[in-house]
Amino acid sequence: MAVLIPLHKIATTIALTLILLGTIIGSKRKLSNIPCRYLYLLAIVFIMYIILIPGYFVSEFKVYAIDDMRIKLPLLLLPLCFCIKQELPQKSIEKIFTTYIASCTIISAFVLAIFTYNLAANSTLAMNQELLWFTIHHPTYLSVYIVFGAYWLLNNKFNSIFRKRWYLLLSIIFLFSISIILLSSRLGIILLFLVFVGIVLNYFKGVKKMILLLGISFVLFLIVWKVDFINERFDKMIKSFTMPATAVKTYEIDDRAMIWKNSIALIKEKPWTGYGTGDYKEVHLRLKHDLSGFGKGYRLHYNAHNQFLENWLATGISGFIILLLFYVFNFFIAIKKENKTLVFFMLMALVFSLIESILQSQSGNMFLGFFTVLLYNKYFFSK
Repeated sequence: MAVLIPLHKIATTIALTLILLGTIIGSKRKLSNIPCRYLYLLAIVFIMYIILIPGYFVSEFKVYAIDDMRIKLPLLLLPLCFCIKQELPQKSIEKIFTTYIASCTIISAFVLAIFTYNLAANSTLAMNQELLWFTIHHPTYLSVYIVFGAYWLLNNKFNSIFRKRWYLLLSIIFLFSISIILLSSRLGIILLFLVFVGIVLNYFKGVKKMILLLGISFVLFLIVWKVDFINERFDKMIKSFTMPATAVKTYEIDDRAMIWKNSIALIKEKPWTGYGTGDYKEVHLRLKHDLSGFGKGYRLHYNAHNQFLENWLATGISGFIILLLFYVFNFFIAIKKENKTLVFFMLMALVFSLIESILQSQSGNMFLGFFTVLLYNKYFFSK
């Protein structure tokens, strides 16, 4: 078994590489015809991927290093596949987003159905872990996908396929909103609040704008402070930044306080080179959790829960800077081209990266890579 596991990871990497080469060879498009925005992004992502390779030689466990490179390969594959093909027409993009919204709606309906069933059976409010046993291991990932689907619907409500069926649009938005609340995801609730605020600022003026903003703020206040299991999570988050994150009081605060404290302590010891790609979580960070008395982090093999800290731990200062450039460049492109959808997506991904190690999972790489290059399409540019 010890031999089969690395061979499986190597085989997966080879398969993705062959897909990549096949796309390049099969393309008839000349390099000179590719928009510069795609090439610049590809250069940043390529460097981001290449700096993982030296980490392989630093790693004590090569399997973890190979796995990390395999997981991040889509981040390189997707921009390249997009940039060497013709830009997608409007109808194709609408089909992509329609499919995405439909899948988010189905998930939202499942969450609401399971919650309703639990409520009827137990007469108690079910927690997010009980709601998610059939979907995904962490509500944050799920909530980010749903929020982006809700944003697309809201931002395009006047020219979307639902413009003649406003009641269907409102029903889907209702499903999205309720599912975020039931997941008790703090990030999801905050992002959903920003979506509503952004839409109000874009489409309303004067007294209507003020009334709607006050209404949204009041609803958010009620959700955060009056729904018990959500209030508890926000309360722990606040305590994480107001009380010392000592091992004695870890049960009173959010786990991330201890995770970030231990991650930063490790970074201070080796800020330039890091600890090697892949295995730092299993060896160095896990040991740090154990020594600090954070038993839960040791048992569950917690990573840094912050992509910037994650990059710094694995590849040193270079990995941190490259990831920072990725966000700076995309914000620059979005603002320069007046691409509001890309602005919101990158803001959402940035906030997501601050509280989760988004690039440590296949789903995170696919989500970030796919939608970043999709939103580079000229269809989304105002000018």
